[in-house]
Amino acid sequence: MPYAGHDVFFQDVRGQWWSTLFGNDDDAPVRKQAAVVPVEFDKQGHIRPVVQ
Repeated sequence: MPYAGHDVFFQDVRGQWWSTLFGNDDDAPVRKQAAVVPVEFDKQGHIRPVVQ
């Protein structure tokens, strides 16, 4: 994911995929802090953040 490092992907009991991340870029929405964001996989298997 852009701006992120140290990702771990996991699936919750409802089947939703999530990613942990740590902002590591001056333009990151979160910087020097941890975050958990929902993600999905496109048809090619690429991981995309879920934007609501």
